[in-house]
Amino acid sequence: MRNARRADIEYNGHDRNNPIARRLKEYGRVKAFVVGPRTEISNDLHSLINCISERAAEVRWRGMLATDVITAKGVIKTMIKNSLGILGARANAECLEDRLGIMLGDGKAAFGRSRSADAANREAYEEYSRHYCSGDGGHAGGRCAPKRRCGGVSPPSPSPPL
Repeated sequence: MRNARRADIEYNGHDRNNPIARRLKEYGRVKAFVVGPRTEISNDLHSLINCISERAAEVRWRGMLATDVITAKGVIKTMIKNSLGILGARANAECLEDRLGIMLGDGKAAFGRSRSADAANREAYEEYSRHYCSGDGGHAGGRCAPKRRCGGVSPPSPSPPL
């Protein structure tokens, strides 16, 4: 809000009316869905995970062979938190690896590591697609066309050069 007030004064000449700040207040509180580098998550993300796990448990608890909705909710919540935690830890490691060469003064080596990591990510994605989309034991039961992307998700794009 401080920046909005400053922008009102600097660009619009409003000292007291503050139309930008007033407009931003109409949207309410911004929720921060944050996963930290050590797998910690924000309170807003905790509440979102609770909402998701409650709804998913209501719909899927019998199919999960859970004894009741509460048990299914706990399982789903744990799965979501574990997945997000792993993603957060991986993203942190990737960020550190990408920046290591720059911090050590070797930008070319960092670029090379980034390129090889991008290639490894693409290869892992393609392997996943081959096995889980069109493989015999895949979740699609072999129904996906071999060259079609699984679920419409494309492989990760390469990092821009530094």
